[in-house]
Amino acid sequence: MRSRHARLTVPLTVGVVTGSVMLVLRHVVGEDPEGRVLTVAIVAAAVHAGVAAIAVWSWQRLWRDAPREGDRWTWVVYDLGVKRFGGVMALIMPPLNALTIGWNDSSQGRAVATIIVLLMLWVGFFLWLSLGLWGGYWWGRVMARAWGLTPPSP
Repeated sequence: MRSRHARLTVPLTVGVVTGSVMLVLRHVVGEDPEGRVLTVAIVAAAVHAGVAAIAVWSWQRLWRDAPREGDRWTWVVYDLGVKRFGGVMALIMPPLNALTIGWNDSSQGRAVATIIVLLMLWVGFFLWLSLGLWGGYWWGRVMARAWGLTPPSP
């Protein structure tokens, strides 16, 4: 994610994988007589590529080393907030969402439910990567303010 090429390669890879999984899901469920599945797969791949681009940007913007000694505000915001709170959110929320929502829609069979859970894990990882890191950043700022710490002057 630190690579300068990550802003292009990660969203492209995510878009291709998401579009491919959507087309596999079409074959598992069955043919769509009106042909709308291809349009849905392309739109879903483009939206997910956009979410991945935001996730890469968020990672590059927020994930940084903050030494414990020295500036306490930076340590609280970036180490406690972004890395600990935001990182844990980014790891816990995708499986929690996928397993609670994905398995509930098993009316089409176990194969479709499994693909939906895997797709929700894939989409949720990039979605919660940006949401978790930004949530951790703001949580860290609130925590630093509660401790009476002030941001360093630029």
